[in-house]
Amino acid sequence: MSIMDNVNTTVLLQQLQLQNRSLLHEISYLKQEVAQLRRLIFGQKRERHIPAGSGQQLDMGLGDTVIEQEIQVEQISYQRKKVRPKPAPHGRGALPAHLVRHDRIIEPDEDTSNLQKIGEEITEELDYKPGSLFVNRYIRPKYARPDGTGVVIAALPSRPIEKGIPGAGLLAHVAISKFLEHQPLYRQKQHFKRQGVTLSDSTFRRLDYIYL
Repeated sequence: MSIMDNVNTTVLLQQLQLQNRSLLHEISYLKQEVAQLRRLIFGQKRERHIPAGSGQQLDMGLGDTVIEQEIQVEQISYQRKKVRPKPAPHGRGALPAHLVRHDRIIEPDEDTSNLQKIGEEITEELDYKPGSLFVNRYIRPKYARPDGTGVVIAALPSRPIEKGIPGAGLLAHVAISKFLEHQPLYRQKQHFKRQGVTLSDSTFRRLDYIYL
C-alpha cells in the first residue's frame, strides 16, 4: 500500500470518527427532548408546569413563545331511561288486507272455563290454491290463571317453515313454477307483486335455499 493510500485511509477514518461523535451528540440531545416531552404529556400535574425563562423549555421551533395548557378532567354523571323497543314480528310486514282470510281458532288443551281471556295471539300464513292467494289466520286465545301463576295458550300446529310466512300450498306452487315451468324466483316475486303481495327478499332467499 502506498503512502498516499495510507493518508487517504487516515483522513477517511478521522472523518468517520467526527461523524460518529456528531451523531452520538445528536442522539443524546434527542433523548433529552423525548424525555422532556414525556414529562410534559404523562408526568404529574406539578411536573407539567415549566416556569417561563427556564432553560428547560422544550424548543418546538416556534420561537420564544411557550403555550402552557393545564388539562382539567371533569367527571359528569347522569341517569338515562332505557326504553325497550317492542319486538317486531321477525322483520315481516303485515300481509295485504285485500286477501281472503281463513280463520282457525286453536283453544288450549287445558280447561279454560274458569279462566279469564286476556287477548289473542294471531299468526298469519300466506298460502296459495290454483288461481288465488289467501291467508291462514291461526287465532290462539290467551287466558290468565285466577291464581296469577301464568298464562294459558295453545301451541301452534306444525308448519312447513317455523316462524315463516309461506304455507304448504304456496311452497308447492313455487316449487312447481321453478322446476316444471322454469320460472326463476325473482320472476315469481314480480308475479306476486302484481297481485298486490310484496314478499321480502329474505323470504325468497329462504325459498331459494330450500330448493337448492
